[in-house]
Amino acid sequence: MKKYLFLIIFTLFKITAIGQTFTNSTTLRMEGVGQERVVPDVCMLSIQIEKFNSEFNRAVIELDKASKEIISSLIQIGFKKNQIKSTEYKVLSENVIRKERKENTDYKASHGIQVHFKYNSSTVEKLINMFKDIENAYNFSLNYYLSDSLSELVNDRLIGMAIADSHKKAGLTAIATQNKISRVRSIHYSEVYSLYSYGFSSVCGMQVWNDSHLLQNGFVPSEIVLTKKVELIYDLVGI
Repeated sequence: MKKYLFLIIFTLFKITAIGQTFTNSTTLRMEGVGQERVVPDVCMLSIQIEKFNSEFNRAVIELDKASKEIISSLIQIGFKKNQIKSTEYKVLSENVIRKERKENTDYKASHGIQVHFKYNSSTVEKLINMFKDIENAYNFSLNYYLSDSLSELVNDRLIGMAIADSHKKAGLTAIATQNKISRVRSIHYSEVYSLYSYGFSSVCGMQVWNDSHLLQNGFVPSEIVLTKKVELIYDLVGI
């Protein structure tokens, strides 16, 4: 009976007997969780420009003209030229069947442009208005993420909250089992993760098109719920 009683206590409180090294001591493993809602502070604008033409050189010329139009418009609303980066530039041939059932070769020229900037509603509003005023339609997206400095600050706070949570639960468990904590033996950290199902935990946003009803002023970054877990192993001694 004593053996089975010990196994029940072992399961409920996760108390593991240390073998021959600490014959008069037990350890307690206790997970702690830190969680915080954070509003991203950096915005990433991605623009995809595409031009099609049956002539290779015309496709390139039209793409170059459209790219210059976009870059000029971005500079006009306050972005610096060195903020505007190219993510890709390519020209591909495609076989197209016309109405008369003849197969022709078209050329698709595309240019990806990206700009990262500190989020503020005024800049986002200027961007939306810029796309409204541009004659041609371009696909673009606005995504938000945490800057390195904010990520570090939040991570430090999450660690503090997770450790405090572990201490609290370990203290209650020690009292309930008539033990007291003598020291922290070790601590293990998990990666910060988001409760939202984004591929990268610190990224969220909304994709909009400048010919869509989704295009409107005033949308703001969604909060991200960030979570960090720690596991502390405590040495316990009987009271």
